[in-house]
Amino acid sequence: MIYRASGSGYLGLCERAEPGSSGVIFTFVTDDVAGWHDRFTAAGADVDGPPRDNDDYRIHHFFATDPDGHLLEVQRFWDTGWADG
Repeated sequence: MIYRASGSGYLGLCERAEPGSSGVIFTFVTDDVAGWHDRFTAAGADVDGPPRDNDDYRIHHFFATDPDGHLLEVQRFWDTGWADG
């Protein structure tokens, strides 16, 4: 589920089993995936590699792990009108 958190901010919660995770993914939707990747890596966050496309979900994204072990995802949908419908 993806929720509008502000006029242009969204937060998604996904339930999916990932090795070493709690089974919950906190997803942040943004047009600036690369910029957030740069911020995460500059802060020393544990990221799973550079941003990349995912054909199955039609997104551009990366994963990171927070200090408590929660899985975080930063993503952008390929469909720019995804929030309109």
